[in-house]
Amino acid sequence: MMGHSEEYVPLTTGEDEEAAVSTPLQRRNAPSVNRILLVVCALQSVALAVLGWIAWKQSVPGYGPRERSLLFSPALEAIEHETKVFTSGLVETGTNTRWQGTTPDVDAAWQELYNNTLLRIPKAQAAMLPNRTYPIYGDEGYYVGGLDVFHQLHCLNMIRMTVYHDSYPSQMFELKDNHISHCIDSIRQSLMCNPDLSVNVWQWNATQAAVVGHGTQVHSCRSFDRIRDWAHASAMVEPLDRSIYVEDDLVFEHGTY
Repeated sequence: MMGHSEEYVPLTTGEDEEAAVSTPLQRRNAPSVNRILLVVCALQSVALAVLGWIAWKQSVPGYGPRERSLLFSPALEAIEHETKVFTSGLVETGTNTRWQGTTPDVDAAWQELYNNTLLRIPKAQAAMLPNRTYPIYGDEGYYVGGLDVFHQLHCLNMIRMTVYHDSYPSQMFELKDNHISHCIDSIRQSLMCNPDLSVNVWQWNATQAAVVGHGTQVHSCRSFDRIRDWAHASAMVEPLDRSIYVEDDLVFEHGTY
C-alpha cells in the first residue's frame, strides 16, 4: 500500500516545450510591436496633417508658391495674385479710364506704365535666364534685361497713337508700318501665351430689351503695381549705351539663345 498519493503529471511533448518557451517570448515582444505600430500611425497622421496644411496654404491667396513657371525670371518673387473688376471702357456708360483719349494727361498715364523699367540683373540670375543677355558697361556684375509686359504696353501705346495719328504728328517716324505690324503680332503672341481664363457673361438688359454682354467681369490677375514697383527698384541707374562692346565671361547654361 502506498503511504501517500501523488498526482499524475503527464510527460511533456516537444510541441509542448516549444509552446512553453515561445509564449513568454511572444508576450515580451508584443509591447514592442505595439509601440512600432503606434509610431507608424503617428507619423502617418503627421504626414497627412502637413500635406493638408500645404494644400490649404496653396488654396488661399497670398500663400503657397507665388508662381509656377517653366522658365526662370527674377521677377517671380514679385508676383502677387489679386482680383480686378474690368470696366467696359465705354464713354457713354461713364466707364472710360485715364488711358483713353489723346490728352497730355492720357499720354503721361501711358508713359507711367512702362517708363524706367529696363532691368539691372545680377550675374548669378543672368546665368539662369533661358536666353543670354548683355553685360552693362561700367556696372560690373550686372546685365541688362526687361520684362516683356512693359514691351507689350509700349507696343499697345504705339498702336493707340497710330489710331489717333492726327494727334501725334511728331511720333509718326516711330509709327511705321513694320513697327506697328511687329507690335500687333507681339501682342497677339503674348495674349495667346498667357490666356485669360476669366469667363465673360451675358445678362438681360431691360433698357435694350435684350441679352447683352456684361462688361464688368471680375478677373484673376497678377498685381501689375507690384511688378512695376519691383521693376523700378531693380532698374538700371544710367541709360544703356548700346554703342560699347563689353567682354563677357558669363558661363551660360542654356546654349547661345
